[in-house]
Amino acid sequence: TSAKQDTSAKQDTSAKQDTSAKQDTSAKQDREARKRPLLSWSHDSQYFAIACEEGIKIYHITKALGPVVEVSFTDHSGNKIPYYPAPGATFSWQPNSRVNDPAVLAVWTAKPRDVAPSRLTLVEVPSFKVLATRNIFSIDGIARIYWSHHGEYCALVTQIQAKAVMGQKRAVHSQLDVFTMKAFRGSLPVSSVTVPHEIMTVSWSESRDRLAVLAVNKQVIFYTVTKKGLEECGEPMDVPREINTISWSPLGTHFVLSACSIEESAGTLWFGVCSDVSTSTNGAGSGYSGSGAGSGARLIPGVGLSGKGVATNAATRSIPGAPSGFKTATGSSGTVTAGSSKLFTPEILFKGEQMKLQHVDWDPSGRYVSTSVSSPVGSKSGYKFDEIAGYTLWSCQGKAIFNAGVEGLHRFQWRPHPFVHMPESRRELVRESFNQYTKTFEAQDSKRKTERREEAMKFSKQQRDTFQKLLRAAQDGCRALPESEQWEQMEAEYQKSRQLVKHVKENWREISVTVKPAVVPSN
Repeated sequence: TSAKQDTSAKQDTSAKQDTSAKQDTSAKQDREARKRPLLSWSHDSQYFAIACEEGIKIYHITKALGPVVEVSFTDHSGNKIPYYPAPGATFSWQPNSRVNDPAVLAVWTAKPRDVAPSRLTLVEVPSFKVLATRNIFSIDGIARIYWSHHGEYCALVTQIQAKAVMGQKRAVHSQLDVFTMKAFRGSLPVSSVTVPHEIMTVSWSESRDRLAVLAVNKQVIFYTVTKKGLEECGEPMDVPREINTISWSPLGTHFVLSACSIEESAGTLWFGVCSDVSTSTNGAGSGYSGSGAGSGARLIPGVGLSGKGVATNAATRSIPGAPSGFKTATGSSGTVTAGSSKLFTPEILFKGEQMKLQHVDWDPSGRYVSTSVSSPVGSKSGYKFDEIAGYTLWSCQGKAIFNAGVEGLHRFQWRPHPFVHMPESRRELVRESFNQYTKTFEAQDSKRKTERREEAMKFSKQQRDTFQKLLRAAQDGCRALPESEQWEQMEAEYQKSRQLVKHVKENWREISVTVKPAVVPSN
């Protein structure tokens, strides 16, 4: 009887756990469903997709202010079949910067976990050619799609729930699939890795094949896309609990780990750099450039740096209290091998704080980064941020350059820079002739400094002449007064005293002073 009771109790417990898990899953799906885009434009602004009850509808704009035409798929018989994915699907356009390339839409169709696998489909529009599909079973929640900045890669993050074990909670792990869109004419290669914990966010580097993953267990994992697939760079690194944002430099060499929009947080800031493995192995330093000691390498917007002539900073070779996974310039990682230009080792350069941090923005050149605290517009609680509202400018190595408090600051943004349309051959030529350009720029800087110095001296001379003119006018006015003779006598005495002081200062060694002893009374 007791055995039956225990069995029934375990069954009731497992049933309750399954019910609560389903409720949590449904609530999570509802929250994520609200975040889905209702309307999204393609990269060339020719197509836009709308999420509706039937699924996803795609429309085409033939010309500006012209009619909007619904796009449909045409089979071999000439019949038009509307392409409507299943309801509950989410989608994302490829952010491709090349206008002549066809638009690509990534569609994620979620299915019940026990009925059918969920599917990611990459569709070319308007031909509706399926470029790639990915079926995944046992999905927990809705997947997330992360495109790289230029649309070269598409990352899919899914939470997979393991089979239930009696008396134990279902284990959940994450799966990261990366599609390489460079192989556009053939089948798209895909690389998959498994993360033992739930993934919070994925951040792509703007100019390189790098991405960083932040997991729930507060570990940051760096990956790079190579010919072999998705490879991990370094070991998973432990970060503070409040870290929730990864911000990459436009050059893809530096990054900032920050805690943004957390009221009770101290605004943790970790400035890091990704050192190429070949550079670190050869002892060239930390792989970043700046105004520190070393060869004086500089950052070129839109060009980047090769492994040659990289500045060395001895202060970053030994980092007291650095977390696990962060390697110094002389260290190495157990999962990477030297000789590959894509593999790198992450390092921490500086740790800082900014109270109630909200925004981290990189300068388009990749040299500077700004952190700001803003006051929300139209919010009743905006007065709480007025006293601490402001911004701080940092170098890419984490050195604070400028700090300003701005009451009522709503947003801080950098001025955008136009993209440098330069082929790779031209960029390589710039790297090779960088020293020649440096000499030219230094000569121009020296010329500008000389011109500014001459202008400052000319302005100073004008100010002195104006003052002397006013002084002479005042002296002439004083001489016209009845008491001018007394003023002239006082001025003559003052000039004599000045000459005497000057004479004493110049000839104090030759002047002998005899000091008579003081007479002390006998009583």
